Amino acid sequence: MGAYVPDPRYISALDWQQRLNGYDATSGRRPSVVMTYSDFADAFPSSYAEAVTARRQTPFVTYETNAPQYTAAAIAAGTFDGELRRWAQGAKAWGKPVIVRFLCEANGDWNAWSPGVGANTAARYIAAYRHIHDVFTAAGATNVKFAWTPINRYPGSTALKAIYPGDRYVDLVGIDGFNWGTTHPSGWETFTQVFNASLTDVRAFTAKPIWITEAGSTELGGSKEAWITAMFKAIAKDARISGLVWFNANKETDWRIDSSPAALRAWRAGAAAPLYEVAGSAIAAIAATARRRDGGSAPARAGRARRTAAPRRPRTS
Repeated sequence: MGAYVPDPRYISALDWQQRLNGYDATSGRRPSVVMTYSDFADAFPSSYAEAVTARRQTPFVTYETNAPQYTAAAIAAGTFDGELRRWAQGAKAWGKPVIVRFLCEANGDWNAWSPGVGANTAARYIAAYRHIHDVFTAAGATNVKFAWTPINRYPGSTALKAIYPGDRYVDLVGIDGFNWGTTHPSGWETFTQVFNASLTDVRAFTAKPIWITEAGSTELGGSKEAWITAMFKAIAKDARISGLVWFNANKETDWRIDSSPAALRAWRAGAAAPLYEVAGSAIAAIAATARRRDGGSAPARAGRARRTAAPRRPRTS
């Protein structure tokens, strides 16, 4: 299990502890992964990372920006290498394992680095992602595990295979997706409807572990209680999914696990399953999953650490 707590970058380690303790109490299960967001212009969020690891959890950082100048070509050309090196050096200095996702949701059309936005192409995007990986490698930030995380497939999105950076540059594949219900033209969609097509696409071109790196459901347009219950059942049956990350915030709609008493009951019931018991780090689970897949044996699940979980902001287009 895992959680995103809103506005975590601007609070102290003590505040982190209090907020995460509150989430644990609400959820009924301490998450094995805690996600936050870090802008390209920010320093490595060491206070967050230290607070999370002190709780024997794994930090998972979305390294992103909303600034339009961060195009794929500019990143690949080294325009922002100073910022990248500073962040990589901060991660190295901190020294403990951390999962980071870079240039996320590139198959959509709302990020400066996405193919189809401006002069970006799939080749330029791949070059940008690989360049970031090379900068971190050169900085000696070997404690950073790279996550590549597109949004779930939707009409008009870029084909995932066309923008995959390659197994050499990726430790973990994630898929983001949300049930928007009546808040969006996509309408009410089940967990399987949101994610299955993308899971099939990804598994066709890589054996890397797959997590659901952002998930959420609105209350509007259907039963969120039933949606969450069905989600846990679907994950338990789907060997492709090694981890779950829930976006626990009230933003475009109320995505939180406790948006209603019924939703919370469903969450606590699903999260109580032995499948989500944590015995070891999420980082170790990623490595174990990759080794088992490479060796051709049955797929491992990323939390025991078999299932992990944590959350982000969804697409609005």
